Amino acid sequence: MSGIPPEIAIPPSTCPTCGHTHDAAVEIAGRGRPRPGDLTICFECGTILVFTEKLAERRAEPSDLASLNSTERSQLENAQAFLREFNRRHGRQPNRSNPI
Repeated sequence: MSGIPPEIAIPPSTCPTCGHTHDAAVEIAGRGRPRPGDLTICFECGTILVFTEKLAERRAEPSDLASLNSTERSQLENAQAFLREFNRRHGRQPNRSNPI
């Protein structure tokens, strides 16, 4: 399979950084539907977020990122870099995210 994985519907949630509403997620770590505590990234601004118990999103805290291994950290950094470049190419606002 190539390209972007299929979207997974999630309850609508608003990014606390940019206010963008999310109603879908894309699986990148082979785990299927998001679970509470899983990390995600806002497609609009690149902020690293955490799914809550109700699959709403909150801004990630340093403690949420502390247990990441080097592969997971690299995946987040690569996703943020992709979003910065995507947004730059499409004339969007600069990334206002929380870098890891």
